[in-house]
Amino acid sequence: VPFPGWLVVRAARPMAAGEEVTVSYIDVRKPLASRREDLESKWGFACTCERCKLEDEVWTAKDVDQASRHRQTFERMLAMRQCDEPDLVRVVGDPMCLAD
Repeated sequence: VPFPGWLVVRAARPMAAGEEVTVSYIDVRKPLASRREDLESKWGFACTCERCKLEDEVWTAKDVDQASRHRQTFERMLAMRQCDEPDLVRVVGDPMCLAD
């Protein structure tokens, strides 16, 4: 680290100038309910990021068509590299698992 108090961050992919860099407060591999509990109890806020909103909508989807639309949203997020969690891929990857 060149100077005291500096934080060096290395990107895992190319980034455009001015692109936002984010830091997670929690383990993003945890299930949605666990992440929400951690954020509320330790940091005092409820997350409203696109991933959390999408997961909430996926888990509350009433039918396969609705789950399929959420899958399309997730695929768009993947393309924009806003979300790449394997657990969410599994959940959204099979809309039929939400039909029960």
